[in-house]
Amino acid sequence: MNGVGFPAVNRLEIMERHWYNHNRDPYKNKNLFEDQLRRVSHIDEHVLFKAVELLAGEDVFPKIKKVLYHSMVLSPKTEVGTVDCNKCGSNGLIIGVVFIKDNINMDVVSYDHVPRPDGNYTTRIVGRCDCENGRAYELVNGNVMGKIVQPDQFLVNAAAKNGWDATFEANVAAQHFRDKADGIDRKGLSDGPLAQLINKLMGEASE
Repeated sequence: MNGVGFPAVNRLEIMERHWYNHNRDPYKNKNLFEDQLRRVSHIDEHVLFKAVELLAGEDVFPKIKKVLYHSMVLSPKTEVGTVDCNKCGSNGLIIGVVFIKDNINMDVVSYDHVPRPDGNYTTRIVGRCDCENGRAYELVNGNVMGKIVQPDQFLVNAAAKNGWDATFEANVAAQHFRDKADGIDRKGLSDGPLAQLINKLMGEASE
């Protein structure tokens, strides 16, 4: 990860995620996908990731102009990452888990949620954090970005148990529900030995 809350992904992986969020295969439309990659090549990866997260709930596959526009308005007006935060992972934004199917856009608010195999589980931006990092988005246009929210309690509780922030836990939870919906029974970051390894590495890095 870059920091605690931002998954270590590049622009290629972010744009793949954008397509898969809307049940589109980028490699069946390779020319269009490669053109989109060229058009986002100048965008900071953190900002592009946030734009894709925000667009995940759209009913219709967003055109590249919408990705570029949201990347522009999501660019922070001041510096982020100035203080540690166990809610936003120091990126200033609060992330939630959502189930998407056709016109259904349902928030997932508990690990007791019964996974559904007929849609997709992903994460999305639900607002800005009340910490100092969140203040960087005070002047960003858009109703979501202007709203101070708290992460879902099930994410906060699990993150505290695992030793990372609620934003990273949201990504872990989304993967957990995708696995369960696909019938994959494996230990994820939340309950396996990998959590202990990550905690150990994070602890060594902070010393």
